[in-house]
Amino acid sequence: MMNIDDITQLFRKSLNLLFVANKQGTSLGVVMGVLSDGIIGTLMPTLKTISGLDFGTVEIWHLIALWVVAFNIKPYLNRHSPDPKIDAAISKIKDMEASGQITKAQAKMHYHELSLRVLESVKMSGPQEASREG
Repeated sequence: MMNIDDITQLFRKSLNLLFVANKQGTSLGVVMGVLSDGIIGTLMPTLKTISGLDFGTVEIWHLIALWVVAFNIKPYLNRHSPDPKIDAAISKIKDMEASGQITKAQAKMHYHELSLRVLESVKMSGPQEASREG
């Protein structure tokens, strides 16, 4: 069984990884969790009148985790899908080759050009540029 320090360390590492993978969604999840906690705290007298629901046991960490997961589901599910523009370009090259508008060699050249454009768009900036952006 893990003690509380191990659980906290695991939670911190997981949250740091989420901030790296999807900083916007994770940040919004944390903000929404804090806001939800405030709203539930404000509406607690009204919520207590609803039978069968006990919102008093819901902690801020539960709400933050709920919202972080909610904001990270879509990026997680789409993590392997390529950019639709790239798919469209590939299908256009295939269609042009199939219809005889370009030869196989020309299609290879188009694929090569496309790969170079994709690599240019994802090229990492140098250390000087990265420090100026941050």
